Amino acid sequence: MYRRSISEWAEKYGSATAFSFMLYSEIWDDEIATLASALTLSLFAEGMQMEFQLLVEEVDTKKALALKDHRGTSLQIVFPETVLSLERLVRKTTNVCMGALAIKYKFISSKEVVNHS
Repeated sequence: MYRRSISEWAEKYGSATAFSFMLYSEIWDDEIATLASALTLSLFAEGMQMEFQLLVEEVDTKKALALKDHRGTSLQIVFPETVLSLERLVRKTTNVCMGALAIKYKFISSKEVVNHS
């Protein structure tokens, strides 16, 4: 599901950037809202006001085995356009939030998706 959304953003904006994380826990709606607020404040503190979306997908046993990982939750933080330069800010903010929420996680990757049409 999230790939389609990232692709839709790339089509709309010409490109999109996704920062992917694996959370070894469920994440509730209020926790997602906390992360979104923290990201908004971190961006604002750097003089930026940007649209982004948080895409969450359960990783069940079948998916976990295919990924050679554990069950949990896949989290993608998606920005319009190419903003790989935000990786440090996104990772730092996510680290602070996940620590405060006592959620074990790991950073997977940052990726730019370009619309070639």
